[in-house]
Amino acid sequence: MSFSLNTIAADTISTDTRVKLFKQTKNDPYLYQLIFQYGRYLLISSSRPGTMPANLQGIWANKIQTPWNGDYHTDVNIEMNYWPAEVTNLSEMHLPMFDLIAMLIQPGKRTAKIHYNSTGWVVHPITNVWGYTSPGESASWGMHTGAAAWICQHIGEHYRFTGDKEFLKRMYPVLKGAVQFYMDWLVKDPATGKLVSGPAVSPENTFIAPDGSKCQISMGPTHDQMVIWQLFSDFIMASAVLGINDSYVDNVKASKEMLAGPKIGSEGRLMEWASEFPEEEPGHRHISHLFALHPGAQINPLQNPELSRAAAKSLDYRLSKGGGHTGWTASWLINQNARLYRAENAKQSLDVVLAKSTSPNLFGSYPPFQMDANFGTTAAIAENVAAKSCPNRQRGIHGSHITCSSGIVEQRFGKRTKGKR
Repeated sequence: MSFSLNTIAADTISTDTRVKLFKQTKNDPYLYQLIFQYGRYLLISSSRPGTMPANLQGIWANKIQTPWNGDYHTDVNIEMNYWPAEVTNLSEMHLPMFDLIAMLIQPGKRTAKIHYNSTGWVVHPITNVWGYTSPGESASWGMHTGAAAWICQHIGEHYRFTGDKEFLKRMYPVLKGAVQFYMDWLVKDPATGKLVSGPAVSPENTFIAPDGSKCQISMGPTHDQMVIWQLFSDFIMASAVLGINDSYVDNVKASKEMLAGPKIGSEGRLMEWASEFPEEEPGHRHISHLFALHPGAQINPLQNPELSRAAAKSLDYRLSKGGGHTGWTASWLINQNARLYRAENAKQSLDVVLAKSTSPNLFGSYPPFQMDANFGTTAAIAENVAAKSCPNRQRGIHGSHITCSSGIVEQRFGKRTKGKR
């Protein structure tokens, strides 16, 4: 694997010095290369077939009582950990995540039945090696009912990159079980007739209700609608690939068409909730209502220019209010801006990751050490430069180039795109 840089400068600086200097220069093509490969190294080291998947600190947790109890957060963190798996040709490192998902089915069925009297299976914003699937102790964040749909997105991604029909056949019951839960969970909005999720949250965020109170739970939060759309799309795709065309698939297709979609607010931004509630924290670290732009496939500039412009306004607004201040958030912003073809914006967020959220040994810092930022950054660099060689990617995303004074950073590596083996 190689990473080609348009520079003749010698690579003679130690890593800690390089990170320190970057805080002043904001320009080091070798550091871009290093942080990209470092994310691959972390995934290779902490996610091997037959083991548990990588969590927030991987195999580098150095305490008995680790931050976040060494659990798995399913409201962006474990998903971000595996964003680089397919696009940087590390599909086998993705397998532990699928083993974890499969492990959640039985406890998830019990949770779906006990909490919601629903069929299928569900998981909420945290899980662990014992298969915890119940809501957390606080409804304000524990009612992230879209988590099962989000983690299942990785099943579709793995198939799209590998074309492995045996894998898809094996995981089809997992997809179907998640779909069954949401088919029971969705209700018709009496005002619009559209199907909405709820009561549910937009992960970890808070809005101001009309009476001035601070609230988290509502009907039809944008994130839930987006992840359910993605799940239904992947289930329909998997059914077609496997030659399954029964009445249940038809019902899912009909429900997908009835889902309430993304809305644009009065200020031109993509709305985070079904109603135009003001945010209690406008610069919030989570940008979950932009899932459909990245890592989802519902919005892109070629097919949805109006929604894409609204997504861009949402990103800019959140940054203007102090958002993007954590390493993992900034790495997500790189990916989001790549999908919008905004190379300079992506470069700015990459600089934030490297200058403000990268330790001398390259560990991502939240703080404390949290390596999802490493994985998100590796995926983001691939997202930015991969598509020059494949302008007709399945999602229609071309990507863009991160540039610096030493030239364009381009890569030639064991990268794959969807449909390429």
